[in-house]
Formats: sequence, C-alpha cells, structure tokens
Amino acid sequence: GFGAGKPVPFVKDDTVEAVFRFVRNRAREPIGDLKVKIRHPDGVVREHVTDASGHVRIEGAAQDQFEVVEVLDADHLAFARQRTRRR
Repeated sequence: GFGAGKPVPFVKDDTVEAVFRFVRNRAREPIGDLKVKIRHPDGVVREHVTDASGHVRIEGAAQDQFEVVEVLDADHLAFARQRTRRR
C-alpha cells in the first residue's frame, strides 16, 4: 500500500503556526510563564514556556502534528485550548 509502513519524513511548512493556549479556569484567565513539554513532528520532546497571554506558538507545522506531553506545573491548569493558524 501507500508508504509501505515507512515513516513519512517531516517537511517544515512556514505557512502554518501551531498555537497552544493555557488558561487557569472557565473564565479563561491566561497562565503565563507555565512550562510545558510538547512532542514535535520530528519525535523530539521539547520544553516551552507560555508567554504572558498563556500562548505557546510554534512555527512550521500544523497543530495536529504536535502533542502536549506534560504540563510541568499542573496544579495551575484547568484546561487547555488548542488551535492551528494559517498565515
């Protein structure tokens, strides 16, 4: 079949940006300076820190190619909202 079970190589796409937003509660109060680990399309887990508005932005790939692996300060996290932005 197509691909014969071989992994498809990751190709960076500068027209998209993955955006993760971390908020404190249902009022959507942003959590700044929160450390999170995110698995990138190349399989490597990298640590990111949210900005003052609670966002982590990663250029070069669509949202569905990333996976939040760990929130390092989970006591402050009620839920996370994720979206993909096309430039």
